Amino acid sequence: MKKITFVFLILALIISINASSQEKIELPFFDDFEETISNDAIFTKWTTENLQGWQFWHLIPWNGNPGQCMRFEKTDLMQNDWLITKPINCEGSNQLKINFDTWFNNTGPKPKLFYTNSYNGNALQSNWTELSYSLGESENIWNSVDHIIIDNSNESIYFAFQYEADANAGINFLLDNFSVKSYTPPVPFELVGNTDHFEFYTNIPGNSDYYLEINDVLENQFEKLSSLWDRPGKENVFNESQKIKVYYADKQDIDIINPETPTWKCGFHNLTTLEIYLSPLSNPAQVSYYSDLHTLEQNEFSQLAVGKKFMRNRDNLPPHFLEGFGLYESGFRPRRDSIIKYLSNNPVPDYNFISDTSGICNMLKKDLIVSNVEGQILSGWSYLSVGPGASSFINSQWPAYLKYFYTESEITRIKLLISTTDFDFYGAISDSTHFSEIVSYFEGAYSFYQDNYMYRPNHRFNVVIVPTEPIGMQLLNYDDYFNGGVACGGDLVIELSPNYNYNEQIYYSKYFGYNGMCAHEFFHIFYNHFMWQIPGGFWAEGTADFSQRHSLGWEIPEHSLWEINWLFNAYATEYNVDVNLEHISTNPNQVLDIYFLGDMFFEYIHEYHGGYEKIREFFNSGMDYSVFNATYNEIDNGYINYLKGFISFGIDEPFSVNQFTIYPNPLSDNSTISFDITETGKVSLSICSLTGIKIYSITEAKLACGNYNFQIDRRKLTPGIYIVSLSTPTAHSNLKLIVND
Repeated sequence: MKKITFVFLILALIISINASSQEKIELPFFDDFEETISNDAIFTKWTTENLQGWQFWHLIPWNGNPGQCMRFEKTDLMQNDWLITKPINCEGSNQLKINFDTWFNNTGPKPKLFYTNSYNGNALQSNWTELSYSLGESENIWNSVDHIIIDNSNESIYFAFQYEADANAGINFLLDNFSVKSYTPPVPFELVGNTDHFEFYTNIPGNSDYYLEINDVLENQFEKLSSLWDRPGKENVFNESQKIKVYYADKQDIDIINPETPTWKCGFHNLTTLEIYLSPLSNPAQVSYYSDLHTLEQNEFSQLAVGKKFMRNRDNLPPHFLEGFGLYESGFRPRRDSIIKYLSNNPVPDYNFISDTSGICNMLKKDLIVSNVEGQILSGWSYLSVGPGASSFINSQWPAYLKYFYTESEITRIKLLISTTDFDFYGAISDSTHFSEIVSYFEGAYSFYQDNYMYRPNHRFNVVIVPTEPIGMQLLNYDDYFNGGVACGGDLVIELSPNYNYNEQIYYSKYFGYNGMCAHEFFHIFYNHFMWQIPGGFWAEGTADFSQRHSLGWEIPEHSLWEINWLFNAYATEYNVDVNLEHISTNPNQVLDIYFLGDMFFEYIHEYHGGYEKIREFFNSGMDYSVFNATYNEIDNGYINYLKGFISFGIDEPFSVNQFTIYPNPLSDNSTISFDITETGKVSLSICSLTGIKIYSITEAKLACGNYNFQIDRRKLTPGIYIVSLSTPTAHSNLKLIVND
């Protein structure tokens, strides 16, 4: 026993001598754990002491990337493991700043962080001072630990993580980017002003009123991005009770607070503390990048805001995306000649080029980085979904966006054509003759929706008119078809050109025309702000059809009423169902016209249960039927009876229509409408416009069973699309008729 004790003391003495004689590491100390080492290898920047479970420390690739981090793992062993830096030379530094990144899951004690000036080779016998730090609010996301400042005694210093846990009681913990830097505190800041959402500080003498130059711009940007991203049922990007602090300091103070700030960069932000630091623009490179203080503060706040948005979604943003978004929001737009020149040598844009932010002051790199952000905002992702870039956008939509927005000829490329108070309209010059009309459609619908739903978002909307269906499909990454119009996120509508729509093929039969389509698609992005996550189909399309029809003053479409008769008779019989609201809204057999039937539901609500504001309240409350002052059963019965009010029941003799055709179609001089009837009864055959207005009647007569053929009087029809409507006492059917020049 004595021999064992003697050997242990000798080993401890050797360890102590080795620890005191280790070569010192100079400041700044940094380890991103990129060394590839095994469990029995020697660290170059750390020493270890492990009593129970060194084999459970790992250096691992993270998130599919070649980069690594240190891992402390929950195990079935009791652990008391130490990871200790080798001595760091801190002579000449009065204060030190410590930063590192953490990730964790499971519940249990976290590793403790210590420092000491006298590590003797035995962690348990050394005198440590513990430092407090936070793991962050949520599991499974990286958290940046910042602003740990300690006084330094101008000696060597050691830092250590102690992972002490009982068996199966620890957490999984990742450590990365551990750094120790010399720190000189900036001159104290003085609070000089505040607004609803910001507090303004400065330590520059004579600049106490700097905030008057930027406060309105910041408040406007705050309202815009909050309006774009805040949705009912989701956590707001910013907490209204917590103000964002803006600090205005000389560049040398900015570099003290964040030593990694590049020389060209005049600001940075801190997501954890909601702080923005700005410095005056003092050299040509800074002026070239930012222009002025307005664009600088708009840039950095926008980066902070989009970072907060993605913290909400548990995601991290790479620097190139943050800079690109900040540049875009502060008004920078890519130069067309620069994009064309680049693509002439690089037909496929290189994502690796823009994801590397070195040389970002180069104008070409700025052009491409911002184009990647702008492409998402205008090519189907919208502000709500804008992000670092999924593979689908990088590989497919970004090159298509660059082609159609930049490299196409001047007459056919898509660009900003008209800006109004609430909209930016993009399209090709070849379609510009329609734009004043399109503008009126959107502004008319928006005015109606604001007035009746009592809501106005605090941001503008983008409308992109694509010249052809294939272009729309490429920009949206569709591989089947583009139905002519799509609403994206809450701020973007993409539509086919009226030229393409009217001259080549018909879309929007549900919308009765281009003005109806504009109002319909715009309502989708309008309601997105107060009906977040509204169920699709019946509810989403029904509200859009109802709202667009009311905004345009259209009556209930009579040519669709036959669908109600069919619903309660042929459909109910074929599928053996008792038709009710749940069955219609879920459309289990996928054959019901949920646009029309949804429209009729909200027409019923509007007529009997309180109007537009109740519809908004209904969705804001998570579809609580009590807002209508009625139970669900009462709404269900009321809706079904409302539908039944459009049809007649009690027909003794069945009456059916077979072989209803138009041939040839498009219309020619000898086109014929044919159909068979099996029972005698009154038949109405007419031609209507897409809005349901009767153009002329072909027959209104009681007909015996048999086959009938009727000619069409072409002289009464101008080129366009029509509905041929055939009605009997118990059945109704429509066919589309095309009349060319």
